[in-house]
Amino acid sequence: MFNETLKAMQNEGHDHNAFEFLDNSERVNAVATANGVTAGYGVYVIYGHEESGAEHVIYIGKSGKILRNGSMGDQGVRQRLGMKQEGEYRDAFFRKVIRGETRHVGVGPYEKLRIEWIETYKDKKGIPPFLAEARLLAAYLQEHCGLPVLNREARVAECTKSLSNWLNARGPTTLHWRT
Repeated sequence: MFNETLKAMQNEGHDHNAFEFLDNSERVNAVATANGVTAGYGVYVIYGHEESGAEHVIYIGKSGKILRNGSMGDQGVRQRLGMKQEGEYRDAFFRKVIRGETRHVGVGPYEKLRIEWIETYKDKKGIPPFLAEARLLAAYLQEHCGLPVLNREARVAECTKSLSNWLNARGPTTLHWRT
């Protein structure tokens, strides 16, 4: 279910790709820039990749808030990947995840992280990031009976507020939900 939803979103999205982050990598923003991560808005999935070759989704996130007037906030995927998670910049946080040094039980150690991103919303077309994230989280939840280990919660109130702002800016519209 999750993989099918992700594939469908890739087909609907404007651009998508993935890159690897290792413990000895440069800063995450430099690695993201070097690997052509979009400055646009969308979602990203972080996988923990074990030395055995096994890979697990450990986080699903979004970038870009829709403001009341329908415009987008200034934080695209590339910028979001360099921001804070759990109170520290992601450069340090990702390295701790790779080494298995977080407070989360069962997270790491990993050989590397693989970060897959999809630009879902461009020029007011496509899937707004909050809806794309909600679709991925819902598919993951349905398949695994829980959220990825680094997702603390699904912020329903934030999604509802963003949806309201998006609908108000667009005027009358019909939403078609796909799962």
